[in-house]
Amino acid sequence: MKRYMICSLCVLLAALLTLGSMAALAEENKETVYVLADALGQPQRVFVNERQPEGETGAEEAREGEIALPVRVGFRYELDGAPIEPADLAGKSGHLTVYVDYASNLTCAAEVKGETVEMPIPFLAATVLPLDEDVFSNVEVTNGHVINAGRVSAVVCIGMPGLSEALDMSDNKDISLGFNIPTGAVISADVVNYASDGCYTVVTGLPQDARDAKPSVDIKFKGFKVNSEIAKGMMTSGASEMLKGVGDLATGADSLAAGAGTLNTGAAALSEGLTQLSGNSAALTEGANQIIGGILDTVNETLNASAAALSQADIELNPLTLDNYAAELDRIEGALMAAAQAQGADAGQQATEAGAAGNEIIQSLEALRARLDGVKAFSDGLAGYTAGVDQAAQGAEAVATGASELDAGSTKLAAGAKKLDGSVQAIMGYLDGDVKEMLDRVKALANLHYDGYLDKSAESTLFIIRTAGV
Repeated sequence: MKRYMICSLCVLLAALLTLGSMAALAEENKETVYVLADALGQPQRVFVNERQPEGETGAEEAREGEIALPVRVGFRYELDGAPIEPADLAGKSGHLTVYVDYASNLTCAAEVKGETVEMPIPFLAATVLPLDEDVFSNVEVTNGHVINAGRVSAVVCIGMPGLSEALDMSDNKDISLGFNIPTGAVISADVVNYASDGCYTVVTGLPQDARDAKPSVDIKFKGFKVNSEIAKGMMTSGASEMLKGVGDLATGADSLAAGAGTLNTGAAALSEGLTQLSGNSAALTEGANQIIGGILDTVNETLNASAAALSQADIELNPLTLDNYAAELDRIEGALMAAAQAQGADAGQQATEAGAAGNEIIQSLEALRARLDGVKAFSDGLAGYTAGVDQAAQGAEAVATGASELDAGSTKLAAGAKKLDGSVQAIMGYLDGDVKEMLDRVKALANLHYDGYLDKSAESTLFIIRTAGV
């Protein structure tokens, strides 16, 4: 049952990764790659399933070593601070540390500051590690979360292999983005008699429509923060003219107001983008509801298989939903227990067999309850996520209003403009150097698309990696 629940969590995770837009739902040509890996993450077998237009399905096996995977997912283990091989972990107790490493194995040529460079192709990866409460305790994780879904717990780690390297963030000390780019995770826990069924990792590349995207991020350097689109406009408008006229900035209130207007435009664009993201919440919820509906249909079919036995105890079955399943299962189990007690006074083989059948049905009902507990936890979490996105969109609207007010009052700052002379020259130096390189790399991300594993015409490729346990 626990393995079934973990598989269900991975299916839901894959759905969340691919339900980012309505275009993803409408894709006709998808490629799914199933990878069986050892406990260190080394691929052992690869299976490919392709969904072609008009419902045609084909399957093909790629033999080991024939085709390299575009992403590496590695695992390293330490017990009480000392490295240990996975095979030696079985039955051990102590403080366990698991290092999850993601890396992109593919590069693509891109133009940066007039030169051709090789940039890694970025991917999005998520790893689900199930937790047995009899084995794991005091669990902590970086770049991830510990999820308690009813009677099943798991660690979910998120990574973006290739993105940090594509933006060349490691060697750039004076410039950074406004967010963290995870390339791995560290899971630590106290373990007793260690055993594990392994974990699942879901990896997906950028969709093809990302080639038409216009990425916009906040860039921080030397205490300043500027939107990438604004910085691009500042460079293309002519740095020499700006440096030449900076001495007259004190009397150029109109120029300063125009700059504030550009900021106002950027804030409005941010508000519009978050509003569009909020609009996608309905598609995400609809897709998740379809998955939840399918699980509920399966649960009700399983329950209906016991309808004949339940009818002998005068128990009526009602369809289970996320709102009523707990009460309905309590009602059915209570009725079964009452029937068993009523038959307990009867002697004979028939009463014994009836009691055994009732116990088997109650065990099956508890298994159904465990499945629905996990589905209910996922449904509640999704509702919280979509509510947070909607709230962020409302906050962005307030930011846009504030930027408009800043635009109106910008002329009052003209008196102190002369003090900006040195700062402006320093900023322009960065814009023409590190910031320009960053902007070129951000722009190139739109063309760093994974073309597929076996089917180079696939609109999307999803990797599901099953890492062996100990």
